[in-house]
Amino acid sequence: MNAFNTTDRERMVTKNEMRRSAVVLAMLLMPAGVARAQGHHGGGHGFHMPMPDQELFVQAQIADGAPVECIVKPQSSMAPSDLNAQLAVTQLAAPVKVTRYLPRARQVQAVEPATGDAGAPAVRVQIAGRKQAFERWLVAGDPLRNRLTSLIGTWRYMAVADGTERDALLAQFENELTRDPQVLIATDDATPPIVLEAKPGASVEFAGGKQRVTVRAFMPHFGIDTATKEPANQSDKRINPAVRVEVTQNDRTESHWLFAKFPDFQAHGTEALPLQMRLDCPIEVERSAPDMVLVTVARERQEVWTRFEGRIATRGVDLHQPLEVPGSSYMFALAAFVPSGALIESYEPAADGELVTALRVELPGADGATKPVWLELGRVRVVDTPAGPLNLLFASRPSGTTQGG
Repeated sequence: MNAFNTTDRERMVTKNEMRRSAVVLAMLLMPAGVARAQGHHGGGHGFHMPMPDQELFVQAQIADGAPVECIVKPQSSMAPSDLNAQLAVTQLAAPVKVTRYLPRARQVQAVEPATGDAGAPAVRVQIAGRKQAFERWLVAGDPLRNRLTSLIGTWRYMAVADGTERDALLAQFENELTRDPQVLIATDDATPPIVLEAKPGASVEFAGGKQRVTVRAFMPHFGIDTATKEPANQSDKRINPAVRVEVTQNDRTESHWLFAKFPDFQAHGTEALPLQMRLDCPIEVERSAPDMVLVTVARERQEVWTRFEGRIATRGVDLHQPLEVPGSSYMFALAAFVPSGALIESYEPAADGELVTALRVELPGADGATKPVWLELGRVRVVDTPAGPLNLLFASRPSGTTQGG
């Protein structure tokens, strides 16, 4: 079951030695509304191409290895360019190649059917208003691609095996904004995670008393104080929940910040303290907008659950059935459904629509072949490699402020 707290498919999240990656840390600590939301909708409304006086760069990091970066130098920041740059990531057999820059790009999605249950359920959501229309594939079980956030509402896509799992998931949806936050701690992939209350002073021991995790701080609305440059809570609303934990074993202690809002950014514990941790905390929105959950039951039946202005409604839905987006003049529908498939994404130059600035990199594979991966400006992406999860960031900064490392 793809639930709201954690699933077998979702990775546990921790951020180890954040000072070693100042650029990525700056992205994670952006106040709500500054960093682009995962699965965003509305790129065309607030889209800005990089300016000529900005320096573009790519940063890469595997686990707790040192981050490396390279400067991206297109012929013009305003026009598509072929590139020939590289990042030498120590753990990979060959460098990561930076090959293509698109200042104004549109995402192109397709889902290829998979045999049996080898793939994941996927739905294509179509949103339409008087002046524009928009489509996006959502894939169950993928924290990067199972949600869509826009100014008019949010959509999340889940899949369950049967009615029992459906009822349990609905109970979580009904209570998710009021339940207490918790830290989920995994010592290996086979053992269920240990649950620790995300309350300062809470502590748990395991591994026969040899290891201990202690909560030192919890901030429902994490941000950075502009004067002191230190973490600071901005409100009591759960806009950007974060928790600081200490992990202790013998005479060694490590401190970590965990962020509920960034399940796609992960780094595993060190060799000395091999833990995986995730902050499981409901996230609230700053404005009154509907929250919609799309649910596939047994890979065949579709439902839509909606939360708006404190009320929850559930209903079954057919493909192409128009549904109102509460509080707006927009309608949405499930335009397509694939019970088992794989999502393929690419980007193409575009003049209008939902635009982003995109960069194509080529990752080395175990068989010597390369794999194309597209990055969007200002977003962290995690890609599986033979050496472990690779964190990639395509970003910009004022010229002349290159980071060391």
